[in-house]
Parts: sequence; structure tokens; C-alpha cells
Amino acid sequence: IPLFILSQLPCVCSFVSQVYSRLPVLSSWFGHYNLILVNSNMTWNEALKYCRMNYLDLVSVHNDEIQYWVSRMAETASTDHVWLGLRFSCSLIFWVWVSTENVSYQNWETNTNFCGNTGAVQSKDPHYWVSLPMTEKLNFICSRCPSKSPAWQNMPSWTLWPQ
Repeated sequence: IPLFILSQLPCVCSFVSQVYSRLPVLSSWFGHYNLILVNSNMTWNEALKYCRMNYLDLVSVHNDEIQYWVSRMAETASTDHVWLGLRFSCSLIFWVWVSTENVSYQNWETNTNFCGNTGAVQSKDPHYWVSLPMTEKLNFICSRCPSKSPAWQNMPSWTLWPQ
């Protein structure tokens, strides 16, 4: 399901907090996109597992707007690159999102099609996508199910109205 549709549909998520529950995260409600930057270094497979256990999935970038918000979050990462939910399929011989959507929007620095490589975004401007071995350990961005109530209702009152 595309991220932009998730905000329109009921979402079934498992918010299991077991092994990775104490990792530092930066959470933001950007437009309709619920994104979480996890400032902990993991391989691509570990990041995928973490996102699926605790939120929804590694982020999929389908348009300029999502790319913009992913770039803003990546700027606060502690690594030079940040994992995306993008993987090169050796059998299909093209890039695929973990959300199973086609990679129609692209922002590659240089598209390198290496079997088994995964996609990351540069933490610094110009925030191009890069192809990296999935064994590298990077920060990563998860997507999560949209809240059923507006984001401001879930925030402590002190974050809204300074007194």
C-alpha cells in the first residue's frame, strides 16, 4: 500500500517493542507521512526487521514530497547515509521498494545495479540515493501507520503552548 494511501485507510500495525525498544528515534509527522529516523546503526536487514517489528516498514519514496521530508530527517542522522526501503532484485534485474511498488520516482546519484545491494539516501545535500552493500551499518527511516487522531493531540501540552 502506498504511503499516501495509508493515511486514508484503516491501518493494522503491530507495535511490538521487544529487543530494539530503547533505540534513539526522531519522530515526525510530515504532511501525511509518518516517518521515524532511528539514530542507531544497523545493517539493511536488521533495519528492515526493526521497522516491521516496531512501526510499519522501511520508508519508500514515491514522489518529490516524500523525498523532501526524508531528506530533512536524514540531515539529523549520525551516519553519512540513511537506509531506505529499496533493494536491487537480482532475479528481476531492477530496483524494488519493500512496499512492493514500482520505482517510478528516482533520485539517484549514479544508479549502480549490483546484485544484493540496497538503497540509501545521502544525509547531506543534495540527498541523492546511493547503492550500498546491505552489510553496512547505517541509521534508517521507518514509516509508521498514521494516527487516527491529529498529531497535535498526541503531543504533550508543553510542546504546543509555551507558558
